[in-house]
Amino acid sequence: MSRVTANIVLDVSEMKRLVEILGPKKLPKILFNVVRAMQLLLAEHVITSKLTGQYLKRQTGTLIRSVSASTRVKPSVRSNPARVRGVVGTPLGYGKAHEIGFSGEVSVRAHSRRLFRKSTSKAGKTRKKLLRSVARVQAHARKMEITAKHYLRDSLVEKKPLFVRLNSRALAHAIRTGTIPSPAAIIKAAG
Repeated sequence: MSRVTANIVLDVSEMKRLVEILGPKKLPKILFNVVRAMQLLLAEHVITSKLTGQYLKRQTGTLIRSVSASTRVKPSVRSNPARVRGVVGTPLGYGKAHEIGFSGEVSVRAHSRRLFRKSTSKAGKTRKKLLRSVARVQAHARKMEITAKHYLRDSLVEKKPLFVRLNSRALAHAIRTGTIPSPAAIIKAAG
């Protein structure tokens, strides 16, 4: 899966203060909801801004439909609260190739190709005329180069200030009210 990751690091003194205020059980839940809200916002931004023409010209919509977000909580070795990790990406190989670039050989399967003939009209316009014959193309290898387009990483860089604000607002809300904000409430606060 082509992944994009971001770290919002809280220093140890701030983490200890938050654990004292919120408790060791609430803090991981709040961070989980914040990361989930960030993922949903990032996935939406990738789909609406990056994959619909700005970076990649959408043809079939398969890449857009494959963009997904997953959240995991892992116990941290160094601190008491859990580490929350969010991943936004796609399992498609060509999604990864467009994100980080690709240069190499690929194999092309045997296929049929329709034959066209160029013709020029009296007005001087060039047209392709479909012939009735079909050519058979054998399986072969070809060189391919795809330049990196960074649709995931650029989205993350664009949204990072918003994510830092969301994190601080969610923690402030939890400290002020004593409740854990849901991912939907965090997204709504982003406006």
